Amino acid sequence: MPADFIDHYDVLGVVATATREEIERAHREQVRRWHPDVNPDPDATLRTQQINVARDVLLDPRRRADLDRELSRRQGRAGRATSSAYARRSAGPDQTRAAEQQQRRRDQAEEQARRAAERRREARAAQEERDLRERARRAAEERARRNAEQVELAWDDQTFVLGHWYANRSGPFQVLTADSVSVRVRYQNGMELTLPVGTLWLGWQEEARRRSESEGRLFTFRHYRPAAGPSELEIATTLNRAHTPEAVFRYLESCGWGTMSDDRAEGGRLRFTPDRAWLPRFSRVIAELSAHRPGFDVKFDANRPPGALASWIAL
Repeated sequence: MPADFIDHYDVLGVVATATREEIERAHREQVRRWHPDVNPDPDATLRTQQINVARDVLLDPRRRADLDRELSRRQGRAGRATSSAYARRSAGPDQTRAAEQQQRRRDQAEEQARRAAERRREARAAQEERDLRERARRAAEERARRNAEQVELAWDDQTFVLGHWYANRSGPFQVLTADSVSVRVRYQNGMELTLPVGTLWLGWQEEARRRSESEGRLFTFRHYRPAAGPSELEIATTLNRAHTPEAVFRYLESCGWGTMSDDRAEGGRLRFTPDRAWLPRFSRVIAELSAHRPGFDVKFDANRPPGALASWIAL
């Protein structure tokens, strides 16, 4: 009598008269239940191997016949069924149905436990991801605070001054251009943005107030007043001396009227994008220069992408 005898009918949970289709169906159900990818039981791998072997034996006529003879011999020697599965195969229909119902209830309980464990794992993973994002946010704020100490911040400015450094929650930034509507800034990481002047000024004052409270320092807070800029006479006098579009663009950019970009080295154009506050005056100046100055060829860019700011190009 083999010491390691396994009742393969019992492994798959089928009766001794099971058909090939019933064996295949039972095999699929058992694999779905015991596969290590879905079942955390330490014996899941061994159980899956036993299920696959049981299927191979029961689908092989010769090996199945050997199994039936061994079961009959064991039953004859013991005078009774030697396994609960063989007893179920010998039982009546009512007992078989009761055993099947009990097995279904066990399967449902195991499936519910598996789903609950999966939900707990997903909840833990989501919480870990939130914690990681929060740690990254705090580290970024700390880096921004440390970086802010490495530049000279213009605490006493009453308005944004070109070239001066300020700070907000995103870190220190340098003002490139400014008008009554928007400010072009460059952060320490090299990123350049155009932001609403009111929002940026409030962010700067919040940062100054936070630093004064945390470090015991006092700062002067003033409401933003946009710079008046050069007078009409100063602009007209300077433009009379500027004979090329590039000279005009550079001067108006220094006045805070907008931004000049030069892409001629890459086959592009010399371009000027005025800020919205100065758009009417800029268009009048360009129209007057184009009408009265020979060789001053600057046109409105009618091919700009949808939603882009209005700009003029030098031809």
